[in-house]
Amino acid sequence: MTAIAKIAAPTLLILILAAGTAFPDTYLIQPDGSGDFSDLTTAMGNAVDGDTIMLADGLYTGRGNRDINYDGKEVVVCSQSGNPANCVIDIEGEFNDTAERGFIFNNDETEASVLRDIKIIHGNADAPCPECEGGAVYVHDASPTMENLILEDNYALNGAGIMVNGGSPTIKNCVFINNDTFDGGGFMCLSGDHPILEGCVFYNNTATMRGAAISGQGECVIEVVNCTIAHNGSTVGSAISSWENDYIIENSIIAYNGDSLAVWATGDPEITISYTDIYGNTGGDWVGPIAGQGTLNGNKNEAPIFVDYENRDYHLTVNSPCIDGGNPDSPYDPDNTVADMGAYYYYQIVSIDNTELLPNRTGLLANYPNPFNANTVIAFELASRGDVQLDIYDIAGRKVTTAAQGMFEAGKYQVDWYADVVSGVYFSVLRTDSGVYTNKMVLLK
Repeated sequence: MTAIAKIAAPTLLILILAAGTAFPDTYLIQPDGSGDFSDLTTAMGNAVDGDTIMLADGLYTGRGNRDINYDGKEVVVCSQSGNPANCVIDIEGEFNDTAERGFIFNNDETEASVLRDIKIIHGNADAPCPECEGGAVYVHDASPTMENLILEDNYALNGAGIMVNGGSPTIKNCVFINNDTFDGGGFMCLSGDHPILEGCVFYNNTATMRGAAISGQGECVIEVVNCTIAHNGSTVGSAISSWENDYIIENSIIAYNGDSLAVWATGDPEITISYTDIYGNTGGDWVGPIAGQGTLNGNKNEAPIFVDYENRDYHLTVNSPCIDGGNPDSPYDPDNTVADMGAYYYYQIVSIDNTELLPNRTGLLANYPNPFNANTVIAFELASRGDVQLDIYDIAGRKVTTAAQGMFEAGKYQVDWYADVVSGVYFSVLRTDSGVYTNKMVLLK
C-alpha cells in the first residue's frame, strides 16, 4: 500500500463531511457595481441562509438597489464600516402607480433576517394599498431584525419610515428623520403581534392625520423602550397615536412635539407608561388618554435638558433629570449605572488619573489585558469635549455592541468590556469629532 493509499480513507471522510457542510459567505458590494455582485438585488438572489451582504461606503442608486426582498432568507445586509451615515441607499422614489421602497420582508422572515448600519432615503409608497404602505421598509407577516438604520426623507400614505402589517420585528437604535405621511410618519403598525422599538430617535417627522412619530391600529402591542421622540408634528398625536391598539412605553423621552396632544388615542386602548419624561409638547403632555399617569411609575414632567434641542442634539447634559431616571430593574447602562431615559445615555465615567493635566491628543489606548479572557479594559483619551461613540466589531465587520456613547469632557476614560461572545479577534472603534481610531483585541476563552 502506497503512502497515498494510507491517507486516502481519512481524506475521503473529510471531503464527505465538508461536502455536507455549507459555510456562510460574505459578499462585498461596491457603489460602482465592481464588487462580488453588481447590485443588491443580484447579491440577494445568490445569497443563502447564513450569508452576509456587506456594502462598502458610498451612494447606491438604481433599480438593482431598491425593493430588495429577503424572500425568507436568513441573511444579514449591512454596511462595511458600520456607520449608516456613510452608506446610503437613495431609492429615488417617484409618485406613480407602484411603491418604490428600500427593503421588503414578506416571507415569514425571523430575527435571523437582519438589516443594519445603512441609511435609506427617498422611498415612496403612494399607490393603491398595499402599495401605499412603507416608504423605506415594508414588513408583512414577518419578524426581522433592523438595527442602526437612518430612515430619512421617505414618504408613504401609511408608515413612511417602516410599516408593519403583521409580525413582531425588533427595531433597535434607528433614527427616523423628516419622514412624511398621512398616518405614521416614522413607524406604523397596522396589525401584528408585538413589534419592539428600542433605543430609537424620532424627529422632524410629520403626519397629515395622526402619529407623526409612531402610529398603531388594531391588535398591535407596540413596545417603545429607551426612545427619544421630539420635534414631530401632526393633526392628532404629535408623537404617538393609537387607533385601539396598545402601547408599552418605558425609559423614554417625549418632548417638544407640536400641533396636537403628545399621545392621542381613540377607542379604549391600554397605554402603559413608566419611567418616561413627557414635557413641553404644545398640545399637552400628561393629558388625554394618559392623564393621571404623569406622577406614577417613575414618570416625569420636567425639561430633559438636551445638549442642543434647537439643533436636534438630543444627548443629555450633566444636569438632566433623565439621568438614572429609567426603570432600576432595567439592564444597567454600559457605565454600570441605572438606565437613563431616552435613546442617548449620559456616561458617568470619571477620569482614570487624578491629575489636572488634560491629554494633548485624542485616541484609543491599548486595552488590557490583551489577549484577554472574559473581560478587558478599553481606555481612551480626549483632548477636548465632544461627542464619543465606542463600538466593538468582530472580524467580519459586524457590530457586537456599543460600549460607550455620549458627550464627554476632555480627559482619560476607561470602559470594562465583559465579552459575552466567542473567542476570536475583535476591534474597538472610537469615533470622535476629531477622527476615528481602531484597536485590535484578542479574546481567548
